[in-house]
Amino acid sequence: MEQLRLKITGTAPLLMHADTLANPLSVAAKAHKELTAKRKKTDADHLDIARSEFLAGCYWSAEDGIYVPGQNFDAAFCAGAKLQKLGTHWKRGAFVLEDRVKLLHDGPDTPDALWNEPAFVDCRGVKVGQAKVMRYRPIFLNWAAEVMLTINPEVLSVREAQKAVSDAGALIGVGTYRPRFGRFEVNYV
Repeated sequence: MEQLRLKITGTAPLLMHADTLANPLSVAAKAHKELTAKRKKTDADHLDIARSEFLAGCYWSAEDGIYVPGQNFDAAFCAGAKLQKLGTHWKRGAFVLEDRVKLLHDGPDTPDALWNEPAFVDCRGVKVGQAKVMRYRPIFLNWAAEVMLTINPEVLSVREAQKAVSDAGALIGVGTYRPRFGRFEVNYV
């Protein structure tokens, strides 16, 4: 097994959207449901809903701070490998070592502090069925990350893996609304 340390630098903003609210049993989803259940909403209610959505959309832990799941990078790299018809080889012979990849950015390191910085709050309309609703998500204009990649050279050559990673950065991206957001370039450390 070979290991490569990747220094990833964003070339397009990273739009984050964790799936926290998809789990109906999570504390955040239950709290969000209480906020959205109200029929007559005031401006304050809408602000609370927006904040709840934003906080739930941020990948964050006390140990790691703001992060991107390693699985997200792995999926992007696999999609890059598929452009060379090597998707199955990637799945068998390469993977991102970290479960959580710390996001290096120029803002605060907690979701609450991010919410208070307008530069890190993205508000955009999305279609839900026939309706268009506003969604609030964390956005990082300048971002970077360091990822450790493990490769089995008997399945996938280092050169093929590097091409897959490069293609993923230029053409696929990571995060929400790819490839418009989340594109990156890679240097090997």
